[in-house]
Amino acid sequence: MRKLAKFKARELHENPCHIRDPEPEAERRALGMSVIRHQELPLIVRPEKVIFDGHRRRAGVMLIDPDFELECLVTDEEIDAREIQLITDMKKKLRPYEKFKLMEGWMTEHAGDTAARLAERLGMTPGNVSMTLSLTKCIPAWHSAAEAGRVSVSDWYEASRLDDKGQHELLAMKMTTGASREVLKSASRKKRNGTPLVRMQKVKIALPAGAVVLTGNELGMAEVVEMLAEVLKEAKKAADTFDVKTWVKMMADKSKGG
Repeated sequence: MRKLAKFKARELHENPCHIRDPEPEAERRALGMSVIRHQELPLIVRPEKVIFDGHRRRAGVMLIDPDFELECLVTDEEIDAREIQLITDMKKKLRPYEKFKLMEGWMTEHAGDTAARLAERLGMTPGNVSMTLSLTKCIPAWHSAAEAGRVSVSDWYEASRLDDKGQHELLAMKMTTGASREVLKSASRKKRNGTPLVRMQKVKIALPAGAVVLTGNELGMAEVVEMLAEVLKEAKKAADTFDVKTWVKMMADKSKGG
């Protein structure tokens, strides 16, 4: 049975399966005002008025007008509460770690199911889901960094392919140098292949028209590529406006935070 109905916000009951932490009151209030002005989608509730989808919208409305009537889709059909929440929440602006926690919870409750099945339910590629879930293979330090928002999905995916020692080393590289995805990918690949990570403080690149000199903190090939790409991008931006002497000075000031 499915039917549309309207209930006052205070008549509805919180979803016991809701797993997201509450947003700051200002954000909930803003969401509530948006719903009161125009409710785009109905909440999904059980006949006993327990919310299965729409917990945040109802919480926002409760701060403003508990007697406001919310449009609801009432159903007594078998509902996977976490899956509904996952599908709707994944459409919102979640941090990577929040997406991971939602996916991890779904996989826990669907023991024996696969990442490919979850991807199908979410309308995502299996590769994206597998990369996000790869955090389950990482050491606790990577989980802490992910929760703090200091690493991305691609970062922890590269770490997940290494042993504990390699993961510690890769995380140290990320935290101390802010290494990009490409740098971490290169380092991860070399560690897996057993290739020593040769690094230099100064790299002089001979070219037909002269030479380019790069200096930095233990430069490897990935860092060299990244630096040259950044230099080329900045040079192209300045080429039509500044002469080379002015540009060099501008870059020097920029490197100092000026």
